[in-house]
Amino acid sequence: GLQHYFSMIDDQPMPDLATHFDDPFLSDFRLRLVTPEAVSLAEFHVHGIVLAGQSGYFKSLLQNWMGQDARVFSITISEDELPAAKAMLQCAYSNSMPKDASAQQLLATMVLADRYQLRVCVEACKSRLLSLDLSAINWDTTLQMLHLPPGLMEAEAFKALAQVAHAKVWESFQCLDESWTSRHLKAQWQQLPLEAVEEVLNNKQLTAATENVVYVLVASWVAAQCRQLAKDSAAVAEVHASARQLLSCIRYSHMTGNFLAAVAQHHRLLAGQPEVARWLLEAMQWAKASKAQQDEMLQCAGHVRFQQRLNTVPEADPRVGSAFTSYIAQSDLQQAISKYRASNCSEAYYLLTAGHFYNGFTWRLKLTVKPPDPGSSNDMNIHVGLCWGIEIEGEGPLPLAESAMVQVDFDIATWDFVMHEEDPTSSEGPVVIKAGTCWGWDDFFGPEVYTDPSQWDKFMTEKKQLLLSCHLYGCQ
Repeated sequence: GLQHYFSMIDDQPMPDLATHFDDPFLSDFRLRLVTPEAVSLAEFHVHGIVLAGQSGYFKSLLQNWMGQDARVFSITISEDELPAAKAMLQCAYSNSMPKDASAQQLLATMVLADRYQLRVCVEACKSRLLSLDLSAINWDTTLQMLHLPPGLMEAEAFKALAQVAHAKVWESFQCLDESWTSRHLKAQWQQLPLEAVEEVLNNKQLTAATENVVYVLVASWVAAQCRQLAKDSAAVAEVHASARQLLSCIRYSHMTGNFLAAVAQHHRLLAGQPEVARWLLEAMQWAKASKAQQDEMLQCAGHVRFQQRLNTVPEADPRVGSAFTSYIAQSDLQQAISKYRASNCSEAYYLLTAGHFYNGFTWRLKLTVKPPDPGSSNDMNIHVGLCWGIEIEGEGPLPLAESAMVQVDFDIATWDFVMHEEDPTSSEGPVVIKAGTCWGWDDFFGPEVYTDPSQWDKFMTEKKQLLLSCHLYGCQ
């Protein structure tokens, strides 16, 4: 029998026995790691008193040991869990984890140790994870921390890890405008669980140019979840319920009027919500209220939606906004001009730059090769201007009515590589741009490029690209 082991080990700290792991000397058992399909992955010489002293699971198993000669027992793991299982068993002997263990290895070992009740290993992994700098925790590990089963998340050890994961998420998304200009951060946002998204949105330190930005991120998250779960109708229904929770976190009073009108009319996510009428009414009441009335509204209990988030645009400097640089390949420009001339100078051809996200809108520069104005001596007119849309990640542009519009103050510039100077052209104040239209300037590069194609060279980079930059100074 093994009963004499257990009277010795209850609640006693275990010394460092690392050198005895998988040592056949005085080993009384062999532990086999097998898959659910009973495929053997590895086998180790172990000591019953060590495992029983560290784990309630192994203590129960060995106390009721019925084997006679073989003295071999097994635990079931997946093939991917093999490194974690070995680390867990080593920790049972050493009471510690290797110093070079990565965050991902520590988390995998901690989850497995919890399953087999190796409390010393759980604590060792937790201690190491909490001591790591956030930069040492990669995104995959962060997601694993956030997606732990609910039963684990309720355990104190794992609650501490969830806080680390939320801190990692906050580090990436505390400024929503900047986050949404990054392709990889967009992808990461869409992988977050609902609780993590809510925690970001409810953080009082969250910054956004306006609430337009918050809406785009919420809508993009919902679209991503629906796309991933499209074949599971019950899961999609849960996503729609989550959407209602997230939409109620948005402060519609601090959306710009044109953006709110556009999404309320044309985006089915918002238009289909039962509370949309109340949210729109609140926004209208706020917009029409005097400063004194707004102050009174802010004091109303439960009206967090009237409070403005921290703004990334300093109010004292209205000329601060957002800038972006775009490139048009010389070959694409030449092709557009050739097609225009092949149409007997009767059809317009245009080129769009990549989109730039600012204040909830997606902005693009549009270069159009089109017929000249009547009476012009030129055979074409190259127009460069600014256009906009509202794009939800995973859904694409919203189909906006012609009545949708924005008001924006901006300039567009090109670079003269011969003179080494920028040549900006300004709207000289806010202008209105309707959906589906472009506001800009004719003959943007001067008429000489029409008769002498070599004049284009001064506008081209070494990579034969036309450089265009735009500065947005604010939009509504």
